Amino acid sequence: MLWTGSGTFRVSTGHSQCVARFVFFRFDVNSGVQTFLGTEEVTKHIHLTGSDEFEAKTTFDLFNAAGDRTSPEEGCRIDETATRFQ
Repeated sequence: MLWTGSGTFRVSTGHSQCVARFVFFRFDVNSGVQTFLGTEEVTKHIHLTGSDEFEAKTTFDLFNAAGDRTSPEEGCRIDETATRFQ
């Protein structure tokens, strides 16, 4: 399954798993002139662990205006867990 909307790209990779990917465009607007700085790419691997719970591993990768990676090779990683509550 594949679906997209509002700049978000998501793919179902199997039962109870999917990937969400976001790309942000970064600009410097403090100098009075809008300057393109590069992009930040966010990739989230989501695993549903129950009907009301999930775990996700997210990486953030920075690229300069020339498209060169400026973050560490595997990017900054954040692990998440969530549980729905009433």
